[in-house]
Parts: sequence; C-alpha cells; structure tokens
Amino acid sequence: MDGSNDTVSRAFNWLAGDRLSDVLHIGDHALAYRFSDQGHDVVVVGEDARNRHDSDISYVCGRVDRLPFVGSSFDLVVLPSLNLSPVELAGIARILRPRGYIATVARVYDDTIPWVRRLLQIAGVEPPSALADQTLAQTGLFRPAEVNEIADWEVLDLPGTVRFARDLAGPSLGDDRVDQVRDLFAQSAQQTGTLRLRHRTQYVRAEVDKSQIQDDDDAADVTLFDLQ
Repeated sequence: MDGSNDTVSRAFNWLAGDRLSDVLHIGDHALAYRFSDQGHDVVVVGEDARNRHDSDISYVCGRVDRLPFVGSSFDLVVLPSLNLSPVELAGIARILRPRGYIATVARVYDDTIPWVRRLLQIAGVEPPSALADQTLAQTGLFRPAEVNEIADWEVLDLPGTVRFARDLAGPSLGDDRVDQVRDLFAQSAQQTGTLRLRHRTQYVRAEVDKSQIQDDDDAADVTLFDLQ
C-alpha cells in the first residue's frame, strides 16, 4: 500500500468510522486480512469463500445480490467497487447498522504522465476510478460519498514495469504486448534507467441512511466455516 504504515492504518480506521467494527468483505481479498489484523471482526462472503483460510476470519458462501444475513448485522461493508445495481445497494443498506458504512479502496494512476497513458493503452484498460457513480446517491439509501486520498510515487525498473502491465491487463497481456511494454520502457527510461509512477489510493465510504429501510428480523441461512 502507499504512504507510511501509520498513514495507511489511519485511512483504514477512517473507513470503519474510527471504531472497532463488524466488517463484511465482499470477496476474498487482502484488504479483509488488513482489517482483521487491525482488530476488526471480519466476515468474507463469496462463492469461493473457502479457498483461503484464516482462523480469525469467518467465511460465508454467498453473492452480493443475495446476502444471507439478517438486517443490521454489520458496521462496515467493503466492496471492490461501489458501482452496484440499486437492488444490490438496497441489500447492503439492509444489513448495515445505523451509522454504518459502505466502502471501497482503489488505486488510481496518474495518466497525465505520457508513459503511463501509453502503457494503459497497451494494456487495453481504462484508468481505474474508485468513485461511485450516480446510482449510489440516487438510491436515497446512503449519504454523499466521502473520499480520503493518499498520493505516492513508485520507482519501476523494467521487470517492475512489466509486472505493472500484467497486473492491469491480466492474462490478456500476450507476448506481443509485453514486447510493446519493453519498447516503451526503453524509450521512456533511457536517461535514468527507471520510470516513476505516481498513483493515488482512494479510500471511499458512504454512510447508510436507515430511515427508509425496514430490517428483516427473520434468521438468514448462513454457511460459516469455523477454521479454529
């Protein structure tokens, strides 16, 4: 992650409202383990939630469009993106407690730098954005999104630049495009032998508005995997 450890830790605490929380993480991602390390009680939900095991985390089989939890179960729900359908957002709002948050963390690259813009083109991806679209505000279920942003620079050598391109493109980055990345590095780093990548990590949260929500108090079907 970017910035000093203290700065990043403060950003994670800010996502949870600066309190120890019951956290639901959608998908089995490293962020879930970061929250667990900070003392939060974490549940990971996903169709493949049993693939990774940690004795301090509970695992639930489920999908974001059909979350198997009773109302007001969590203080924080963390997702890869806040750009969800109104039905999915309503389901998340239902399981959040009053003053709870929906949140996401994403890295945004400075594509005003010519070599970054060209590499994104080679990788065939748009610059990622963490900010929620209009759907979040239009539901009436959440207050306006807040953003805490940390900016940093990273120095990349040739292997690091290729890894960066692979992280962006995934398996679709074939050998021909790897060659293009190598050519780009040779052209852009010829004076220093390295490239500087400026990026911002956006910590985004939106507080739930429970005034329009009626929680379902009936028990939900939940499959937990006790790994202790």
